[in-house]
Order: sequence, then C-alpha cells, then structure tokens
Amino acid sequence: MYSMSIDERKKQFTIVVSGFITEEEADAYKKDYIMHAASIDCSDYTLILDGSDMMVSKQSMLDGLKALIQSYVNHGYKEILFVQAKSPSARAQLRRIDILMNNVRLIEVNDV
Repeated sequence: MYSMSIDERKKQFTIVVSGFITEEEADAYKKDYIMHAASIDCSDYTLILDGSDMMVSKQSMLDGLKALIQSYVNHGYKEILFVQAKSPSARAQLRRIDILMNNVRLIEVNDV
C-alpha cells in the first residue's frame, strides 16, 4: 500500500509505502509517481520517502525499486530523504541498494 502527497507551502513531496508491494501495485505506483512529479518543479522540492512500515520484498521487486530510486535521483530533487524501515531485515535489504545508499539521506521515523 502507498500514498503520495504534495505540500506546496513546505515544498515537500511525500511518499509513504507500507507492507508488501505487489507487482500490480508497483505499476500503479510508477504511474502515480510520474503524474505527481510532473506537476511540480522537482528541483524546488524535497522528496520524502517514508518506508518505515515496508516489509521485506522479493529480489525481483528490489531490482525495480533500484530503478525507481534512480528515477528519483534523475528528477533532480533538492534533497531526497528516506525514512528507514522499522524491520531489521527490510533495513538490511534496502542497504544493499547502492543507488539508495549513495544519493539519499537516510533518516529515522522521528526525524521527519
């Protein structure tokens, strides 16, 4: 499950992802993301990715997540913040995504 919101006053685009993401949800997510990102000047916005309630994903889904994170980087946000997963196994899995570790600032839930 996911939700997306844009706060024009704070210049924040927030995406919350929780639980397991199916391939069908991933496809809908990509379309929603493109629509939201096209409605703002990304270079003026901070992208906040809240994955605090994400669960461990299949390896095939992680490959898709890696490509998605690369698209976030390519959109040129002012800053990209990733709220770390609470699940230790999900945290470990996400830390293996090099594009995430090199281009995104990891924060804890209480830092949002």
